[in-house]
Amino acid sequence: MSDWRVTHLATSSTYSLPRLDAKLFWADTGKNQTLKIDGEAIESPAGTICQSCSLAYSQTEQGRSLDLAGWQLAGLNLYLPLLQAVAPQGLDKLRLGGEIAQASLTWQGPWQQPTIWSFDATLKQFAMVHPELTVGPVDVSAQLKPQGGRMDLAGKAMSLSYPAQLLETLNFSHWDSRVEWQRQGDNWRLDLRNLSAANRDMQLKLAGHYQGSSAGVGQVKLSGDIGHLAANKVYAYLPRILGDEVLFWLRRALPKGDASKGKLLWEGSVQDFPYTAGSPAANKGQFLISAEGRGVTLDYVEGWPKIENINGHLSFAGLAMDVRAKSAEISGASLFYVSAKIPNLEIDQHVFIDGKARGKTSDFLRFVQNSPVKAATNGFLDQLVATGQGALALKLDIPIADTDETKVEGIYQFKQNELQFGGVIPKLSEVTGSVEFSEASLKIPAAQAKALGGQVSLHGANDAQGDLLLQMKGEAAMEQVLAQY
Repeated sequence: MSDWRVTHLATSSTYSLPRLDAKLFWADTGKNQTLKIDGEAIESPAGTICQSCSLAYSQTEQGRSLDLAGWQLAGLNLYLPLLQAVAPQGLDKLRLGGEIAQASLTWQGPWQQPTIWSFDATLKQFAMVHPELTVGPVDVSAQLKPQGGRMDLAGKAMSLSYPAQLLETLNFSHWDSRVEWQRQGDNWRLDLRNLSAANRDMQLKLAGHYQGSSAGVGQVKLSGDIGHLAANKVYAYLPRILGDEVLFWLRRALPKGDASKGKLLWEGSVQDFPYTAGSPAANKGQFLISAEGRGVTLDYVEGWPKIENINGHLSFAGLAMDVRAKSAEISGASLFYVSAKIPNLEIDQHVFIDGKARGKTSDFLRFVQNSPVKAATNGFLDQLVATGQGALALKLDIPIADTDETKVEGIYQFKQNELQFGGVIPKLSEVTGSVEFSEASLKIPAAQAKALGGQVSLHGANDAQGDLLLQMKGEAAMEQVLAQY
């Protein structure tokens, strides 16, 4: 048959079947009804429905059964609206792909409310595309019954898009999972026997279970290993429940590095997730992701020097993020301690950074020149040449919603340095003191040095107009003064 057309009386919609090359068998003995279709080639306007497919329907006093094999789902998409009366809304936006390699459904009673039923299926390269959820292609093997079932998913090029909770589509080069569930009275138990997923950004293995009643939210226990996670993709695997501002900040703030030896644990009441510290729900469960970071770059706020080559521990506990580094670098100086915290990822998100570094004073000057502190110096330090070592202590408070309001508290301590400002300022040697700075000011409380053959003290700060004034007093050898000036 060709150009077969069917009109749906309820909607007046017409559906066509350009080609139907098949054998049909129908029998009705009064007690038994049988329908069989052996398709050689069936095509819809959307594409091929089958090549060598079959359908067998049987109805007896004992029940009914439907068996399918070799049907292409993409070719059936045009006919999905016919299911609107018995399926959820939104079928007009749904697109399916893959093949029903084998499917078998048996039931007793009316199909709308069967008393006993069972379903098993094998789908090859199954894909589902919908604005709210996209998944596939993936091979599916499933067995379902009223009291339980299982589902296996396996894919080598699978995509997952869930805009409600994920910022972007995730693509996996490997996916293998098995889920089993069982009903006992009003209680359900769901077991994730294994989930193994990988791509170039991430390697993950999970297992666990959920148990609860159909009338409420139950308990979960989930644990797993994170073999690898690229720092610049951390944001993509975290749920949007944390807030898009936080995820956007993570996307910009972590451009480089890698996490390994990771652990994931979720245990407790689902209703009280994520067990925010200080809340009544804090003792109702635990949600923890931890990993060891290596070579991580933290670009915490635009305009400030990045913290690079971070090697340390990263954790998400409840709604808090904590990074503790054993080593890192900032403007060439070696950091021997770094802490970056977000106490609450859900509300009033602030990033608190605390770092300590040792290094060359010239590296500290580079830090000043590459940060907003430079504006507070009004070019006073532009020509300064420094020789010697020092220690930097830096604290930042960064409101994620408005990084322009970042607050900075820093102090640089130095000993036995040599400073050459140029111009009329003489060379200073054996300089010992400190420099304190904020996001908008710089101050030298007190420093001691040798200059012009004598001992001098110096201090400086920004005046009311923002200019940096440096005052120096002490003793000097007259012959060196005359030689200098």
